[in-house]
Amino acid sequence: MLYGYVRTSTKHQSPERQRQNILDYINGEEIKFFSETYTGKTQDRPEWKKLLQRLKPGDRVIFDEISRMSRNAEEGFREYERLYNQGIELIFIKEDYCSTTRYRKALNNALDNKIDQVNTPGAIGKYVNKNIEAINELLLDLAKEQFYFAFEHGERELKLLSERTKEGMRIAEDQRKQELLETGKSSRRPPGRRLGSIIETEKERRSKSLIKEHAKEFGGSLKDKDLITLCGISRGAYYRYKRELLNMIKPDN
Repeated sequence: MLYGYVRTSTKHQSPERQRQNILDYINGEEIKFFSETYTGKTQDRPEWKKLLQRLKPGDRVIFDEISRMSRNAEEGFREYERLYNQGIELIFIKEDYCSTTRYRKALNNALDNKIDQVNTPGAIGKYVNKNIEAINELLLDLAKEQFYFAFEHGERELKLLSERTKEGMRIAEDQRKQELLETGKSSRRPPGRRLGSIIETEKERRSKSLIKEHAKEFGGSLKDKDLITLCGISRGAYYRYKRELLNMIKPDN
């Protein structure tokens, strides 16, 4: 039998992406899915337990990625090793190097070699026959190393993605706030104020006051670049504020 196991980490995630990846991978082969739509912070996974009760030697279980099998590498590899020894094939689409078929194939090659050498006198036959268990142990050690590597890599990728998402949201919010400050447009319209009207912000009022006090056009002594730094605004906002102030000065009659 061929089974697919899908697990989401939070109730806000959809299992459909994992299901579709598995369906694309098997290319029309008949499959039965077991899906955990929400596990929260608990270790209880009823659908996984149901699947384990049905598995028989020769069955295959496909996962979209290795982290869907368990919540951590230690727990996952214990299950991996137990199922491997029971003759269950575990297939990980995104980490194919951890699929049990790779290690079972290597072990079967060693077993075939043992059969070929069983009646062969000499050191080679004796060595192969005596150390077949050591070969299996070595293969499982290698599988464990790869298993842990895959888990750590997946966790790093998720952490990096989360950090990039948060950073992107922070930058977008900072840019939005800066645009509001520079344009003098409020994101909220006070009652009675016409939509699209301009609201002078505290920062704009402060900047204009500094420009009137220190700009050379108004009798001050500071250069434009120094005033821009003093006001803490962009060049565009500074020259717009100064232009507005100059336009307010009426010529003498």
